[in-house]
Amino acid sequence: MDLSLKTLKRSTAVSVAALFAATAAHAADLPQELPPDPDIFNWTGPYVGGHLGYAVEGDAAMRFPGGTLNADLDGILGGVYGGYNHQMNGFVFGGEADVTFGDIDGSAPPVSRFEPEVQGSVRLRAGLAYDRFLPYLTVGLGIASAEQTIPGGGSPSNVHLGVVAGGGIDWALTEQLSARVEYLYSYYGRERYRHTAVSSRTDFDTHVVRGGLSWHFGSYTR
Repeated sequence: MDLSLKTLKRSTAVSVAALFAATAAHAADLPQELPPDPDIFNWTGPYVGGHLGYAVEGDAAMRFPGGTLNADLDGILGGVYGGYNHQMNGFVFGGEADVTFGDIDGSAPPVSRFEPEVQGSVRLRAGLAYDRFLPYLTVGLGIASAEQTIPGGGSPSNVHLGVVAGGGIDWALTEQLSARVEYLYSYYGRERYRHTAVSSRTDFDTHVVRGGLSWHFGSYTR
């Protein structure tokens, strides 16, 4: 009876050892969990850049005593911008300011030229980062100076305040350099233009598509 018990214990121990050995061998064959990717781009930090684009559409509504004239606006533009990003996990938020100069204009006789000369904005930005790609939305306040010309009536200018909204995508080319494409809609409120014999109250908007290159001072991979 004792011999049978010893034999049973020995067989059980051998079986358990064999089971552990087989389990360990099988675990060694399973794919191992990889460590976190050390090269994920981080968008945190300040940046500056330059942009070039086109006002693909716009409208200046010029309200004279006898009625409203509408001038279609379009033209090329370019400028500079700067801002700051802060990244929390995949969420990126921050602020940006830009100044834009361009050759945007339109006409509606007797107005021979309505020209937004300089535009600027201060905007909030928020997006979701996918490593080196950052789709974002943006909204903020806009300011623009414009000139309205009537032959023989002078070329008064004025400053308009408004709102700017849009979105785009940033793409990190290197740890410091990124490229972007964005769309911005701007609306500028009504202001009075006083000509020699008549005056108008004018507001306008633009639809702009532009690309840019940014230099990042604090971005890095982690």
